[in-house]
Amino acid sequence: MKLTFPTTDAQLMHVASRSESHRHDKAQGDFRRAFTYFAVESEPRPSQLRPELRGLAAFELTAPSPGKWDVCKGPEDLGRFLIDESKRRAPYRATVARAGRTTTMRRVDNHPLAIMTVSLHPAANDCIAAKIRRDGLRAGQASLNQIVCRFVPAAERAVAGRRYVIAAAAHTDTDDLHVDLVLARNNGEPGGRLGGGLSTVGPWTVGARRQMIVGAKIGTEKLRMVTQNLNRFWDKYGASAVALDVRLADAMDAAATEVLGEELKEFKQSWVLWIPEAEKGHLLAALREIDSAREKCLKSLGAEAREAYFRELDNTGQGPAIDPVSGAQRGAAVVRLPKPAQAVVIIHTPVTTTMPLAPAPAFCPSYEPLV
Repeated sequence: MKLTFPTTDAQLMHVASRSESHRHDKAQGDFRRAFTYFAVESEPRPSQLRPELRGLAAFELTAPSPGKWDVCKGPEDLGRFLIDESKRRAPYRATVARAGRTTTMRRVDNHPLAIMTVSLHPAANDCIAAKIRRDGLRAGQASLNQIVCRFVPAAERAVAGRRYVIAAAAHTDTDDLHVDLVLARNNGEPGGRLGGGLSTVGPWTVGARRQMIVGAKIGTEKLRMVTQNLNRFWDKYGASAVALDVRLADAMDAAATEVLGEELKEFKQSWVLWIPEAEKGHLLAALREIDSAREKCLKSLGAEAREAYFRELDNTGQGPAIDPVSGAQRGAAVVRLPKPAQAVVIIHTPVTTTMPLAPAPAFCPSYEPLV
């Protein structure tokens, strides 16, 4: 027995057991229950470590009124400002029709503020880290401050008519410098509520797009996924639409280019060479995780089931595999072993050091940076 609170149309449609929605959900649940899952430790992924950046000073800016920016002095000032602004900007007046007449009613926005995180370009992070090693923290801090000060006005222009930018916080406690923008739909005054969605494509697509813009070679599957995501966005918003997170990333990249100048080009070239190696490292880590899950699965089956599995592998004549219990080398394949009302899927994929790469495609006008 359980109590649930449906919040979507699909959840409400699920209540009727004869509905297509219910049948679909039931099929999905049956499919998930037909497999046994094994937890494995995540393999380390390639990443760019920049410990120098953690020595930079974080800072926050607030805009109590449009175009007027103040620097927060205390570490809790921004939080208190946002709490006050959230309460002030939550109520608004909405126009409604009542008994054939138009009137206004007081409404309350349950989510008056939104936070958009915008990271610096990886090459810009590398450039600032190198500047710190060469010239000290003060030089790196000056570059970060100038980039943020150029980025914030560009961000205001990018969201104009859809949101108000009321605060910005520069974060320096990771290996990737980034800025949190605080956006509000309402300005707390009559008629000051803005409409429209934020129309984003998501951080993964923004990051992959950055790789493609500099001409990096990426995996064919990643290229397919980026193309699919962008096509879905254009199908929804129009072929000439540019996602808000893309606009903000371009604004950040333009600010970094303006501040770091020619020095940034060298680090972009190095980043282009690093990307294929990182792609390969991610693939190899995923394959090691699959092998680890396969070993756990085989150990849980018992000797008889393992022998059935390896007899099937011997028939296929595919690549080498090691019995994790006996240590014997056998063939490898993807096979299902029946269990009571279940099936166990055992996967072994030979680790390879080659991966298909695709050159960056020619960009249509919607790819071009817009600031």
